[in-house]
Parts: sequence; structure tokens; C-alpha cells
Amino acid sequence: MNDQSIYVTGNDYTDGNNYSLSDNMISINGSTKEQFRTAQRLLEMSGSYLLQLPDDIY
Repeated sequence: MNDQSIYVTGNDYTDGNNYSLSDNMISINGSTKEQFRTAQRLLEMSGSYLLQLPDDIY
């Protein structure tokens, strides 16, 4: 997602589409494959971190 479009994934980058935030139409511009992969890695790292936290942190 960026300030102009959101990427909705399928099984992989090639299965998804970028949608314009202004008119909800499929857009040829938007997130690149590298941006998609970076976002996937960040989500995996976040999930791994959360799993390591103790259950009673508050």
C-alpha cells in the first residue's frame, strides 16, 4: 500500500492486483514485487516477535 494504491494479493505477487485508492479500479502503477516481498518479510518478523512475548505482559 502506498498513498495512491493498495495491493491485494493472491497466492503470490503475480496473482494480485494494485487498486487505485481514488477510483477503486485496477491500476498498473503501485507496489512493486520487491515492495511486496519486503512487506511479507516484515510481517513474518513481527509475527515471530509477538509469539516470543510472554502471555501476561500487562
